[in-house]
Amino acid sequence: MKAQTLPQNLMPAWSAESTTLQAVERALVELWRESDGMGDRIHEVRTRVMNLITCVSEPGRVDQVLSTIAELPGHHASRSILLVLNPDEAQEAPLKMDARIFSFCSTAAGTSNLVCHEQILLTVSGRVDNLASIAVPLLAPELPEFLWWVGSPPFESEPFLSLAENCDCLVVDSGKFLSPLEDLGKLIRLQSNPNLAFALRDFNWGRLTRWRELLAQFFDPPVPRSHLPHLERANIEYATGKAGAADNPLLAYLMAGWLSSRLGWNGMDFSGRVAVSATVRTDLAPGDLVSVRLDSRSPEGPGAFSITREEDPTLAILQADVPNYPRWQRKTSLETPEEKNLLELELKSVDPDEVFEEALAAAFRLSRESE
Repeated sequence: MKAQTLPQNLMPAWSAESTTLQAVERALVELWRESDGMGDRIHEVRTRVMNLITCVSEPGRVDQVLSTIAELPGHHASRSILLVLNPDEAQEAPLKMDARIFSFCSTAAGTSNLVCHEQILLTVSGRVDNLASIAVPLLAPELPEFLWWVGSPPFESEPFLSLAENCDCLVVDSGKFLSPLEDLGKLIRLQSNPNLAFALRDFNWGRLTRWRELLAQFFDPPVPRSHLPHLERANIEYATGKAGAADNPLLAYLMAGWLSSRLGWNGMDFSGRVAVSATVRTDLAPGDLVSVRLDSRSPEGPGAFSITREEDPTLAILQADVPNYPRWQRKTSLETPEEKNLLELELKSVDPDEVFEEALAAAFRLSRESE
């Protein structure tokens, strides 16, 4: 099998137009047979720890997604299937499938061995309700299955549901939802579907990791920590573009949901405790957090803890002001993770993340109360 180590120079090891699933399966077998001459390296080439199905309905994003998957570290070696759904073709036309197979290699940590995995790119057009019938036969057996739907998933469509029914873990990016509040409701309903049993992952949760770490650091010293039971309000500000630009508050609501679920505010009047607002920041992606402020009222007096992005969006100011403790302020890094880092983070486990799921449920309730 031909191995390409640089995503920007990817060339397919095999390709065919208007092909069949059986032809793709035969090509995979033949490519592995060709790799038999690699001697002792064959074990590394065959290494896989998971299956990854990725769906893209925006053809302009295919190269970026292909590179993102190629750059995953060796410990994420996978049988990867990228389904490109061509929206320009008539949906009632007969099914047509073009295929390309790539091989990606990276050096295993602490060794000089190459760890390789294959990427199967299928461009599908025409009528196809059951995407699982195309993707599942190509998966490596007895490995966990991740489904990453790029962009805004059609949660109620047959093609989406056919794949969701087969996956162990669904990965989405709520920061890219086209109808954020409506799509959040669909995602919550999907989770409660008794016919589906997958763990859920969201790139927005990864975007909150640094913010959550910084907020937790406020309460490491004993005096600020004594204010935790007395936190009574959160103000969360997120970025929006120029007037008329698409607005996506889901990252802010997810932060609010995390705070509410961790602080025991569930079941209370969210609107009296949490305020979510937008501010124009054209230097940030729509929906990125701009600031978070927590207010407390303890027997010793009021306190405040805040994180605020600087004009340089990679930096933030942390401030804490509580009674009987020196008022302090410091600057810290606050870079937004790249897509490849977010994907790597969400592929670490197929186990449910209860903290995230509780935060998401609280975010949904808050969004409903705020409508």
